[in-house]
Amino acid sequence: MKKVDFYQSRKKLLTHWIVASLVIFVTYFVVARMGRFGPSEGEVWSWLFQFILPPLSLMIGVLIVTVTQPPATQEIDAFFFRLALGMSYFFLALIFLSAFLVPFMHLQSNANLIVTEQIPLIKSFKSYDSILIPVQGLSTLTLGLFFSKK
Repeated sequence: MKKVDFYQSRKKLLTHWIVASLVIFVTYFVVARMGRFGPSEGEVWSWLFQFILPPLSLMIGVLIVTVTQPPATQEIDAFFFRLALGMSYFFLALIFLSAFLVPFMHLQSNANLIVTEQIPLIKSFKSYDSILIPVQGLSTLTLGLFFSKK
């Protein structure tokens, strides 16, 4: 059973999350500047932040609190690190894809409706929650192993 350093694993998870989040933010910014979110742009940003900021805040907060503590030599099974990283990537990939998939699905669903019955874009994003919320729960659960345990 391969072991990895617990504290280095925390730092690696946070680094991966920050890089992926920056890619997602830039992607959403570009899509927004292209006008794809229309009048729902502010609501789409709020929708996005509710999924990205809580895990990032948790990870950054724990590292800030523990920065003054001397690093202990604690190891954890590498499987748990790979599981947390894999769940995080899956969750972050779903969020990244939502920038393209949700507006496309929105156009498809509105194509057959008359103009007065058009569904607002934010409703399409909120319907995507049924996919994201369970994956967010599992991802956060695996991250909790690293960021709630000493």
